[in-house]
Amino acid sequence: MIYLYILSTLLIAFFLIRNCVSQGHYKARSAQALLVFDDTRRFHKISRIVFSVLFVLMIVILVVYLLTNPQLDILHLSIIVCLILCFALFGFVPYTPGRWTVQKDGIYIYNQDRFIPYSELIACRLTGEGKKTYLQLDLLKTESDRLKKGSYLVMIPPEKARDTADMIREFIVLEDKARAKRRRQRLAAK
Repeated sequence: MIYLYILSTLLIAFFLIRNCVSQGHYKARSAQALLVFDDTRRFHKISRIVFSVLFVLMIVILVVYLLTNPQLDILHLSIIVCLILCFALFGFVPYTPGRWTVQKDGIYIYNQDRFIPYSELIACRLTGEGKKTYLQLDLLKTESDRLKKGSYLVMIPPEKARDTADMIREFIVLEDKARAKRRRQRLAAK
């Protein structure tokens, strides 16, 4: 049983580190982005506050546990550390489809920690219009990309959905024209 707790602690620590790296990339890319989207849902804000408070509470519990117990039990300690990491993950760097940026040369998605250049995009469409509106980004797939993800969903505020989707489509069309021009130039050179 102890191995399960240690394994889960390491797994949550991995996701926490991964999301911290994504957070750094998101902040760096948002400084030079055309549009920056962040999750503004009330549920998301409340859950981050709750998990942050639980994180502080678990730190206090860890300190009290370390001060009051002369013999440390590795099982209890791993459970407390696992909960601390879990609350830090959901309180400070949570997964959310609402964090992404639109840049001149592509789109950065926080959840995936992935920058997608417009040359890899083939379509952009709105799905689930209403209270939760998503933008589906479809990627160009080649034979070697069979196992890679072919589309990404990002959440977008409904009032900005149409304009943003149209802007991304324009970038995709411009990239398609440039790709066709390069192809014609290669064929003419042969």
